[in-house]
Amino acid sequence: MAEGSENSYNELLQLVLQQQSPDVLLQVLQLVLQCSADADFIRFLIEGFSASRQGQKQQQQQQQQQQQQQQQQQQQRDPVIHGLRRLLRLIGGRDGRLSAMSTEILINLTANETLAALMLEEYKDMTSVLMENLKQQQQHAGGVQGHDERVDGEPEAAGHKAAIDAVFSPRLPVPDYQLLPCLLLLHDAPRDPECAESKGLGNVYWKEQGLFLLHILRNVTANDEAVEFLLRRRMKTLNKLMDLLRYLPPLCQGPFLLLALRLASREQLHPLLLPVDHGQLQQKVHEQYRQQQQQQQQQQQQPSPEEDCRLLLALCCFLYPKPDSVQRTKARDELAAQDAEEDKQRQQQQQQQEQQQEQQQQQQQQMEVTERQRLRFLHPTVDALSYGPAASSKGRSLAVDCLAALATSPHGRETLRWFGVYEVLRAVFCIETEESIREKVEGIVHLLVFSEEELLEQDKQMQKKTKDIKPLCDLDEETQDSVDGAPPSSSSSSSSSSP
Repeated sequence: MAEGSENSYNELLQLVLQQQSPDVLLQVLQLVLQCSADADFIRFLIEGFSASRQGQKQQQQQQQQQQQQQQQQQQQRDPVIHGLRRLLRLIGGRDGRLSAMSTEILINLTANETLAALMLEEYKDMTSVLMENLKQQQQHAGGVQGHDERVDGEPEAAGHKAAIDAVFSPRLPVPDYQLLPCLLLLHDAPRDPECAESKGLGNVYWKEQGLFLLHILRNVTANDEAVEFLLRRRMKTLNKLMDLLRYLPPLCQGPFLLLALRLASREQLHPLLLPVDHGQLQQKVHEQYRQQQQQQQQQQQQPSPEEDCRLLLALCCFLYPKPDSVQRTKARDELAAQDAEEDKQRQQQQQQQEQQQEQQQQQQQQMEVTERQRLRFLHPTVDALSYGPAASSKGRSLAVDCLAALATSPHGRETLRWFGVYEVLRAVFCIETEESIREKVEGIVHLLVFSEEELLEQDKQMQKKTKDIKPLCDLDEETQDSVDGAPPSSSSSSSSSSP
């Protein structure tokens, strides 16, 4: 790295540390934001942390060399360590502009795993400070808005505040991060259905501290212990978070859906993410399957969560067209036409069958109707409360990716079938304009329309075909061998036999 660049970075961080007006500091942070995507700046910060640690390790060596090195290292360490600490303190501060800008900078910086690990080690003491800032800012915003719906429930609000204070206690055994404070701050987030279009306090919240909290939460869920803690001991807390999806502006949908995708991609967690009481959905059709599920749960002998996870419900409502919308009318008309055509074809096939096979036909027909009811069932909550399709194609794509991840396990596929996801995907396919998303939907539908036995048989056939197909290099060698070992042609043999 050039010496001039180091000096420029040092001067920039020194400006961050100086006491100045918010308008001037905002301009400085804009420069830092531009640098935060620069590889040289990231390298400069990493060297600043490393220089600090190297200086500590050499304290027992020669004092003269140590003093010289520490003087050089201190010149680089001070602006790096204290400059980033200043950025952390700005998050959740009174000036929302500085808070939002600092948030963007730190999101860029923590994208580098090495730098993120160094920052986490250096600023362990900052977690509580950051959370307290966000908590105070949110309480202040709540006081400005004047939540009328909470006026009648002052004792409940006081109890909730006491619960929050208890959760902020460092004695709570939460792995790594202060996970529950993040969740509780999100619980009290503004729930404005028109948040994406509005310019009110709700939208400001999600552009600033809400976005930062979602990024923190996404990073926390990389820890298996934290995820297990949530799913087994805090399912109600996690479900309240899932309910936030309908209120998120497009800016925050990406981090939220990436969090959901990270959960869905862990096949070992599918039994916890997708425990559905099928008896409540379709008692008549699902009775046999419900009994099998109960037997499996007894065999597993695992502690069950306090309630079902609402991840799948949130994804379906996110994708399925909202009631009385043009998209829902279009999807239902097209699907009704498809169903009518299939019914007509089924009736024609039944009329062509011989009378001797009447009993077998009735049994087969009953199985087909049951299969159709099993797949083409729309969850009543999705039917009533859906709010899709999302305006952001990236958001829709991530939501479909989550469903695809859930469909990677047998438990996930069976739950998707009985939960009515097939009907949601049919509607999505009808109204989706992005071809890449339609292709993803087709891939999931293929997994749902076939039974697990049929999918297993398809895998076996595919493996057999793969073994039968010889590599191209092997075919070339065989062709060459056949040419080399071929008998001579008639012309060559006659010429050789002639005198």
